Amino acid sequence: MLVPKMNDGKDDVVFYGFKNNALFKACLAKPCELLQPENAFLANDITVGFKLMTSFCIESWRMEKRLKKLQEENPTLDLSAFFDQVQRIKDIFIREGIVVKDYLEEDYREGISLKVLHFEDDPTLPPGMARIVETVRPTIFYNDKVIFHGEVVVAKSTQNKKG
Repeated sequence: MLVPKMNDGKDDVVFYGFKNNALFKACLAKPCELLQPENAFLANDITVGFKLMTSFCIESWRMEKRLKKLQEENPTLDLSAFFDQVQRIKDIFIREGIVVKDYLEEDYREGISLKVLHFEDDPTLPPGMARIVETVRPTIFYNDKVIFHGEVVVAKSTQNKKG
C-alpha cells in the first residue's frame, strides 16, 4: 500500500508500506498519529527487499537447472533430497505470491515481459516464427506483476513470409 509523501519534521520521507496490517488499519483511523518512521518502511527498504527477493529467486532457479543437468549426466545419482528442497523453496515462493517463469522453448512474441539479449537466425523455423532458445535469467512476478524482466536469447526464422 502506498502512503503519500510525509514530512517528519526534519526531511521529507516517503513511506511505502507498513510493517503489519494492524498499523495500516490504525493509520486509516488516525493517520497523523501513526505515520512515523518507526511504523513504516522507507522506499529504500522496499527496493532492497525486492532486489534480495529477485536475486534469491534467480539463484534458486539456477540451482534447479544445475541439479537437472547433473541428474541427466549421472542418472544413477540420487538427488531426490536436493530436488525436494528446491520444491520446498518454490512452494514458499508460490505461497508468498512469487512466480518464477522460464520461457524456454516458447514462441517469442512482441510485448512479452522479457529482455532479449540476442537474436539469432534459425532456418528451421517456419516463416515469421521466433522461439526462445536460451534463458539467461527468468522473469519474476510478484502478485501477478512483473518485478524482474527475464533475459533470453531468441531464434528467429530466416525464411520469408509467404504473401
